[in-house]
Amino acid sequence: MTDANPTNTDKPNQGSGLKEINWLNVTFLSLGAGAVYLIPYLRNTFYDPMQQALDVTHTQLGIIQGFFGLLMLVCYFPGGLLADRFSASRLLFISFFGVGLGGFYFSTFPSFTMTIVLHIWFGIATTLTFWAAFIKAQRASAPPDAQAKVFGFTEAGRRVVSTAASLTGAWLITLWADTTLGLKAVIYFYSTLMIVVAFLVLFFLKEDRRYAEAGESTAVKLKDVAKVMKLPAVWLNALIIMSIYFAYRNQDIMTPYTTNVCGLSAAMGATIATIRYYGVAPVGAVFGGFIGDRIKPSSAMVLGALTVLATSLLFIIVPGRPAVIIFVVANLMVFMTAHYMMRSLFYALLEEGKVPLGYTGVATGIIATLGYSGDFIAPVYQGYFLDRFPGQTGYNYIFATSVVAAVLCVIFCLLFKKTAIARQMDQDAAIKSKIK
Repeated sequence: MTDANPTNTDKPNQGSGLKEINWLNVTFLSLGAGAVYLIPYLRNTFYDPMQQALDVTHTQLGIIQGFFGLLMLVCYFPGGLLADRFSASRLLFISFFGVGLGGFYFSTFPSFTMTIVLHIWFGIATTLTFWAAFIKAQRASAPPDAQAKVFGFTEAGRRVVSTAASLTGAWLITLWADTTLGLKAVIYFYSTLMIVVAFLVLFFLKEDRRYAEAGESTAVKLKDVAKVMKLPAVWLNALIIMSIYFAYRNQDIMTPYTTNVCGLSAAMGATIATIRYYGVAPVGAVFGGFIGDRIKPSSAMVLGALTVLATSLLFIIVPGRPAVIIFVVANLMVFMTAHYMMRSLFYALLEEGKVPLGYTGVATGIIATLGYSGDFIAPVYQGYFLDRFPGQTGYNYIFATSVVAAVLCVIFCLLFKKTAIARQMDQDAAIKSKIK
């Protein structure tokens, strides 16, 4: 592995941007990424039916999701090493096919123990061979001055796919009087979709030639890992994601909040969940892509975090009840739009922080391991608060953690911005010294 990083030393071509994005890659990455989490995060949309089908408590459901998050956490770093060594299309095929097979077993609604084992498998399949390969393929699909756009459009595309699939699932469950049978049909649909997508990606996702042109070796060595771990931008990137991701994961409980506290029906709650997770995403993600390339990703992240802070406070100030359901839904949509704007910029920060392109897989592994720790921790404390403090009080404790997370995110973004500026100045000075 060389330290060559043309994205840091070469000036981008004038007028580069949308036309230079590899749109074929964006299409298939969006298709696969939009479907892969539908089954592992089934509780986000079908919380009550899933709890009933599995016959578990809030805490047990949180533990199931917690094991899924734990395995994701464990697999992020080795997944980064795999991404720098193997073909993205083959790694993604393994992920998508594996999730599809697991989904068919999940449709039998196994015991609590076996459901935990299954979610451990989901954690492996959606992380070890998926996440870093997905991020690296995106970064390699656009020039340096269009990084936020390629991440933004891919994020928007995956949410369009997720929206269509989730709305179909919400419709399917209404066709059965027994919600458990309806949920089984939804899982069948999602599992079949994953198998089909797996083969589409295997045959049609093309390896981008940007790495070959950059002269980067894909054989990552131990010394390369050490170099990446010494980059302050990598750790600050991880802390930015970690802080705001806790707030994002806290919205997993908004389905029971809108049904149990605000009085919506299970079907309407599922519809609102689909819109909040997927419907507003394209708007937020595309907006994040354009504003991120215009004012820098870290600055756009600050704006997003401040919006999350304000909306989280409003959830506490205005208690949920049927009379204010319109306000609750509107506030939730603003909250989620801000989040998807930020999610589209999570890895655009790599370019701003001047992290070498050839280290993308390793950097992603490090960042994701710390950044997505909320997948493991959040479901556990959410279940505890809801069981220990019934009603609005339990939800308020969860909203309060979102407030803290947003404040920390602002602080980490400002520190990252300062670090990125210093690194750019060092590189400029190095270039000038070579010229002399």
